[in-house]
Amino acid sequence: METKRNIIPYASISIDLNTKEYLKLLFEFAKTHSRPKLQNMLETTFLKNPEKERLIVNLSVRTAFDLYLQAANFPIGSEIIMTCINIPDMATVARHHGLVVVPVNVDFDNLAPKLEEIEASITEKTRAIMVSYVYGVNYDIDQIIQLAKKHNLTLLEDLAETFSGTDYNGHPEADLSLFSFGTIKINTALNGALTVVRNNDVLYRKMKYIHDLYPMQLTSTYLKKVIKVAFALAAINNPSAIQYAERDFGVSAKEWAVSLVRGFPADGDFLSKFRFQPCNTLLANLALRMQSFDNVYLAKRMKVLKRAQDRLVAGGVKVPGHAKQDRSFWLFPIVVPDIPLCYKALCNIGVDAYLGATQLRVIQPPSGSHYANVDETQAFFDNVLYLPFHKEVPDHVVDELVDRTIQAIQDVTKQLAQRPKL
Repeated sequence: METKRNIIPYASISIDLNTKEYLKLLFEFAKTHSRPKLQNMLETTFLKNPEKERLIVNLSVRTAFDLYLQAANFPIGSEIIMTCINIPDMATVARHHGLVVVPVNVDFDNLAPKLEEIEASITEKTRAIMVSYVYGVNYDIDQIIQLAKKHNLTLLEDLAETFSGTDYNGHPEADLSLFSFGTIKINTALNGALTVVRNNDVLYRKMKYIHDLYPMQLTSTYLKKVIKVAFALAAINNPSAIQYAERDFGVSAKEWAVSLVRGFPADGDFLSKFRFQPCNTLLANLALRMQSFDNVYLAKRMKVLKRAQDRLVAGGVKVPGHAKQDRSFWLFPIVVPDIPLCYKALCNIGVDAYLGATQLRVIQPPSGSHYANVDETQAFFDNVLYLPFHKEVPDHVVDELVDRTIQAIQDVTKQLAQRPKL
């Protein structure tokens, strides 16, 4: 008979807000704010080299990317090379501007795009390279930057999943660095993004001019999102009831909770959803979150999770990006030998594994094109599960989660080995 163990009450995604911090966000709606003052506060906090860097505060990273492509105004049919693991919306934004997205495989050990594939993908139509740091892994892009300079290409870095504190705002030679503070990101303001534009005042002025023409996000729209997140906070940050309901009664409450934190609705005109300036209250909350962020605490907690990762790898569990020390563990993916069996085994021993914790997908090239499919990345991405590790999980719980996960994966591996060969 199958043994079910007590559920460990931590979910595979979290909202990086405690009750006090959430109430502070709400309190900002009762204040009157000076927009120039808030912009200055964010610039002072986040820019490292004000002589070479400019800051644009966006509604989202999608907004920032769309804004860049409007300002760049590339010819129809131009190509942009992208890290293949991404949210589909980023590729969709590029395609709406008539660009061809050329994805490249990522290395399993460090999750970096393969340099040789980037170089082989460059043609006379290539205009930019976008690297994305997925799952909180921050890898070295010096060689990619040199390659971009050699071919006179723009280098964009999408750091939506890699915020690791206010001490780092992207590679100092990247043309654009994009950070997200959406609902399930580290240091969330429940919306908003910061875009650093470097060494190109012409590009910055074009982007700012277009951005200043956008209508202002309604404060009431942002307020509705913040209030809605209160329900997700109760469910996701205190998931025991959901886990028991799903395990013992088959009630699918998890999908409902996750739906509350999704960034943008699927209906309506695609680009028009993103083309707003953030309201003053959102700027105030971004400034509040940036100025109160505890860099030391995050670094300390990441060391704990890095040790957990090392123990998992030593126990035979495959962890994408395990070779990199610089990691913020926004989500904690593992690659398993059999998704249904491993998911069931983990749930049965009280580990809240999850399949749909993120909108990340593998972006493939256009159907029927001559561009190569990114099958190498697709092969391991199709077997990704997410574990309930994040910075608020206590040390002793981290240890227990590691022990149970290793046990479950080893049991399934043995089970698979005993199956008759066909």
